[in-house]
Amino acid sequence: MGLRLLLCASLFVVACQGVPTSAGASASANASARVASADPSRLPTPDQERAVTAALATAGIQDTSVIPSKFDWLFGTGAPRSGTFSGTLDGTQIWADVHFLEVTTKGITACAGRSASGESVFTVSLKGRPEVLGGAGVTGALSGAGPMYFASSDRLFVMTPDARLRDALVLTLVLSVPSCIWREPQTLPVFPWEREVMDAFAAEGIGIRVIGGSKFIGASRQTGTGADVLWLAVPLREVRMCSSPSSPGFTKWSVIVDGRQLPGMEGSQTVYPLVGARFFVLAWDRASAEALAHGLGLSAPAC
Repeated sequence: MGLRLLLCASLFVVACQGVPTSAGASASANASARVASADPSRLPTPDQERAVTAALATAGIQDTSVIPSKFDWLFGTGAPRSGTFSGTLDGTQIWADVHFLEVTTKGITACAGRSASGESVFTVSLKGRPEVLGGAGVTGALSGAGPMYFASSDRLFVMTPDARLRDALVLTLVLSVPSCIWREPQTLPVFPWEREVMDAFAAEGIGIRVIGGSKFIGASRQTGTGADVLWLAVPLREVRMCSSPSSPGFTKWSVIVDGRQLPGMEGSQTVYPLVGARFFVLAWDRASAEALAHGLGLSAPAC
């Protein structure tokens, strides 16, 4: 049961740790997915292979070959065929993973970053849902120091550790670079105050994966990092919030705003309420609460 809040419509952000870095090498999934499928039905069709090989040749890539992708599970049945295309550019060996989408696919986002141990990692998501195996926290990791680069269209998804190759395929295959952030719904407008919230997270090394227009939906299936953020058109004079135990595993909050008792909220998820002159926030974790308190000048409401 999610948290029920009866205040006003809200913006939620789902966060992931990490800041993009530079240059890269080979990639792997988690330990349980380092061996690609040997099923030839997973490889590109001859027509698909010719189209990509021609695009690589146009970009100056020589001696092209294709082998099964270690990430042939990416997008599940939505991308039944994939391959790792390799070749040489100016004497340097380079490669790109190419996934052929069976149907027109919208909502692909991709983020490159670093793990807590400093490893270069990346996460590919579909409408805010990370494509991972088992209990993995990211899609994959790079053995080198640099990030993965991405490009996509309605029918293709490409990832490569070489920015030159990514840029070349963007032109020859008519691709675009996907955003790192998914907006839910996709038509959600960009609010003028969003940048302040994003900067507050970024200052503490927290990257944002999803920005959405509903309350806490999907929080548990992400990293649990993020917040519900309400922008206040009119500053509140006083906000008081008190928590008390409810049914087993649940917490009930009473909410008083400018002397008026509101219906309040109840839920099983831990939240950290914060308030200031222009924002009311329910952070989902201590790190997000500290980042937004510091970056937006917020504090915990009195009981």
